[in-house]
Amino acid sequence: MLNSTLFSIKNFADYDVLKSQKIVSLVIGGEDFSRLGEWSASQLQEIYLDAKKNNISLEIECDILPTQQQFLPFVKRWESLHILPHDNLSIRVQDLGLLDYFYNNNYRIIPLLESGYHNIVAIKKIQEHYGNKIQHFVLSKELVFRKQYHYAANVLCSPIELSLLAPILLFYSPRKLISPILTHSQSPYYQTFAASQESVHKGFVVRENSWGGYRDWE
Repeated sequence: MLNSTLFSIKNFADYDVLKSQKIVSLVIGGEDFSRLGEWSASQLQEIYLDAKKNNISLEIECDILPTQQQFLPFVKRWESLHILPHDNLSIRVQDLGLLDYFYNNNYRIIPLLESGYHNIVAIKKIQEHYGNKIQHFVLSKELVFRKQYHYAANVLCSPIELSLLAPILLFYSPRKLISPILTHSQSPYYQTFAASQESVHKGFVVRENSWGGYRDWE
């Protein structure tokens, strides 16, 4: 089991505070690579270089589910950053195609198994295929803690990450859900409250960035 605490950072002020406190494990998400990330490409590069220099373990979130048309643009954007593999860098990935890409390019990977992967056969297939490149697993938050602990301790014999408070992905679509109804659309992401026409649910948050639209349950 993991015995360290991960902190997600949203701005340079957070980073400077945590670095001053000798925090050694951080998670960051870029607006071009993550559902909820807000860091620009240049900011990602800056954090990557500074974390590497200060021996800080950095996990970069790449949790989108790209379509076939989006896959190569994602790879081109990533490669333009010149963020190269090293021992203190891991990539948090959900999509199997991107898992293959990062694995084949020698990055340490953290499989985000939130979409499906409730059965141990599926999880073990991921473990067998990616082997020692796996930093740790993030199992589905829909699995109760007792089952996650059992999988980690008795079946996978691998570390897992436990989320004390985190959103659960309820909906994901490559479609643009918000920007088509806006007069001006210059922001890297959009977020609004929405209501369902097919159920009684209303007042939930829908978010859209360049990869599509998402609904998370907080």
